[in-house]
Amino acid sequence: MKRYFNLLLVCLLTQAIYSQEPIVKWGEPVDEPAIKAAKIQKIMLTDEPGIFYVHRKTVGFVEVQGNWLEKYDQSNKFVYSKEIPSAEGVWGNGILFRKILPLQDRFLLFYSGYNKATKESSYIARVMSSNGDIDKTDIKLESITAEKGSNPGLYDVAVSPDKTKLLLLTTFPEAKEQKAKLRLRVFDTQTMKELGTKETELSFDSKKGCETDMLVDNTGNAYVVERYVSDKKKFEFNLYTYNLTSGEWKENPLDMGEKTISEQRRFMFTPSGDILFAGFLFTKVEMTPTGLFYVRVNTKTQAIEANAKPGYGDVAKKEKEDDSFSYYKLRGIETQANGNVLIISEWEDATNVPSAAPQGPQTPGQMASHGGMNYDRQFNTTDIKVACIKPDGTRAWIRTIDKREKCTTPDNDKRWDSFVYGCVNDRLYILYNNTQFFGLDLTTGILNGWKEADGSVHHLKDFESKTLVPTFLYVVEPNGDLIFSDKKYGLPLYSFQKGIFFNMNLNTAFYYPLPDGILMMDVMPDGKKYQFGKINF
Repeated sequence: MKRYFNLLLVCLLTQAIYSQEPIVKWGEPVDEPAIKAAKIQKIMLTDEPGIFYVHRKTVGFVEVQGNWLEKYDQSNKFVYSKEIPSAEGVWGNGILFRKILPLQDRFLLFYSGYNKATKESSYIARVMSSNGDIDKTDIKLESITAEKGSNPGLYDVAVSPDKTKLLLLTTFPEAKEQKAKLRLRVFDTQTMKELGTKETELSFDSKKGCETDMLVDNTGNAYVVERYVSDKKKFEFNLYTYNLTSGEWKENPLDMGEKTISEQRRFMFTPSGDILFAGFLFTKVEMTPTGLFYVRVNTKTQAIEANAKPGYGDVAKKEKEDDSFSYYKLRGIETQANGNVLIISEWEDATNVPSAAPQGPQTPGQMASHGGMNYDRQFNTTDIKVACIKPDGTRAWIRTIDKREKCTTPDNDKRWDSFVYGCVNDRLYILYNNTQFFGLDLTTGILNGWKEADGSVHHLKDFESKTLVPTFLYVVEPNGDLIFSDKKYGLPLYSFQKGIFFNMNLNTAFYYPLPDGILMMDVMPDGKKYQFGKINF
C-alpha cells in the first residue's frame, strides 16, 4: 500500500510540475522592406551567448536573387540586416555565392567560380565579421580543370561541431566511361591553413552519381555518404571514412537488401560525438515507407558499430509494418544521453484546391492549370509518431500523439502550420497550434471550446486575448510515457501567445532546438512582418 501511495505521489508531483506553463519571451516585431520577400534558409549560432543569426535568400523565377544575414540579440530583438553579394564579374569570368557557415566569432562565405579562358573551376571563401563587415580578400580553397562551364564539378563544405575544422569536398566534372572522383581538403578555421588532403576514385561511374552528405569531426576526420545508381537501376549508398592523421580512406557499402534509403534521412553527430545516419527505407513508392534504417559510426575508431534495418510496426495497435508509416514525413531526429535515438515523423497529405484569391500573377510557389486557374496547396497533418531506437539498432518503443491541423497557402514556402519540438534532459517537448476544435462541437454543443474527461469545460476565451489558434503541449518521457495523454489535446498553454503581434503559427521548418528550450518564429500570413521568441523548459 505504501509503495502504491509513493508511486501515486510521484505521478501527481510530475503532473503538477509539468502543468506549470513554461516561460516564453517574444522579441519585437521586424519589418524590413529589403528582405520581406526573402525566404529563411537557416538559423545559425556562433559562440556569442544568446545571439543568433538568420540567413535569407530570394527564390523563384520572377525574383532577383539576393542573400541577407540578420542578427538578433539576447532579447530576440532585431539588430541588423546585411546583404551578402550574390555574384561578381560576368559569365565565364565571375563568381557566384553558394553557402554561409558560422564559426566561433565570424562567418565564412563561399563562392564558386569559372574562368572560360583558362578552363579553371574554383571555390573560394571570404570572411564576414559578426557585425556584418565582409573582407573581400579571396581565400582560394580549390582549383580544378573543367572543359565546360556547364560541367564545372561540384563543391560542398562542412564545419566541425566545435567550429575549428572545415571540410571541403570536391566532386570532379563528369566524364564519359570514367569513375567518379573526389578530393577532400581539411582546413583549420582560425588560420585557414590546409591540414590534409585526399584524392580518390569511387567504385561507380561518374555519370551514375552522386548525391553527397558529409561531416567533419573536431579532430579533422571526415565522413562522407554517397548515393549513386547501381547496375540494377537502384539507389545504393556507401559511407566513407577518412582519417586525417593516417590518411586512410575506407569504403563501407550500406546494404539494405531489396529496400533503399529514402530522401527522408539525416546524417548528424550525436551528443557523445558519434555519427548517426538514420531515416526511412522504402521500396517503390516513397510515400509508403517500409522500415527504418540506422547506422552508427564510432568516431574514435571510425568503425561502423550498428548497421541495422529495424521494422517499426506498432505492436500495441497491431499495425502492419508496411502500413504503419504510410504518408508519414520525417520531421527530425533527436538523441538521448543513453544513446537512444528518437525518430520523429508526422502524417501528411497534400492536395491542390482552387485558389480563393482573384486570378492573376502567380507567386513562386503557386501552381496553375493549363486553363489559367490558380491553385493553392492544402496540407492536412495529423498524428506525430516518435520511434525510439536503441544503440544496437533495435526498437525500444513507439509513441503516437493524436492531433489535427489544416493549412491552405498559395506559396509552399509560406506554410505556417505543424509543430515544433525540442529534447531537453532527454524529454521530448512538442508544441502545436490546434485547429481541431474550432466551431461547434456536435458531441458537447460547446462553441470554440472543448470538454475534458473530468467534465471541465475550456473555451478559446480562456487563452491570451490575441489568440486565434491556441497552442498545446505534450511531453514524451525518456521511457516513452506520454505526459498529458489524459487530456483531450495535451496541456493548453493559455499564456503562450502573450507578447505576440500577429496570429501565432508554428512551423516545423523554421525553428531551432536549444539545450534549454526552443527558438521559434511568429509571422504574419503575408510574410511581411515577423518576430522571434524563445520558450524555456
